[in-house]
Amino acid sequence: MRKTKIIEEPKKVEAIKKTEKPTKQPATPEVSKGIFCKFCNRSHEKSFDGPGINHDGFGTGGKAEIIFNKLCDQPKLSLFVPFETGEKLGAVVSPMINGLRINILKGQYVEVPRQIAGIEMESLNQTAMVSENLKTVNPFTGKSVNARLDLQDEAAQNRLNR
Repeated sequence: MRKTKIIEEPKKVEAIKKTEKPTKQPATPEVSKGIFCKFCNRSHEKSFDGPGINHDGFGTGGKAEIIFNKLCDQPKLSLFVPFETGEKLGAVVSPMINGLRINILKGQYVEVPRQIAGIEMESLNQTAMVSENLKTVNPFTGKSVNARLDLQDEAAQNRLNR
């Protein structure tokens, strides 16, 4: 009897091994190839970060990652964003596209992707247009005049310079 029991036990063990589901080994984290990004704390295949420009961290698989990859493929243009009144060294402008925030240092020329340059140039032009079209009402005469003195007529400028 013992002989048959010994012979049957290995068969049972083999049958149990076949029916058991293999346990998954813990996945080893793959080291991505590319440039390590201290802002996202991960690696990117490409990047547009450089002197005067960087991006905020973003999650994987979202719109921000898609736009980041598209921006990396675009040609770079030189952009100068001037300081506004009272701003100090280190001031930045931060446009956001589909959840991806880009930080651009003011007061120096920075190489930026074409789409970012277009957005910032449009913003700067709108600011300039607002100041040119800004009107104020003279409280004494009730007339509407341009708020910028250099755009007012010569008579108005002479009155102020007395």
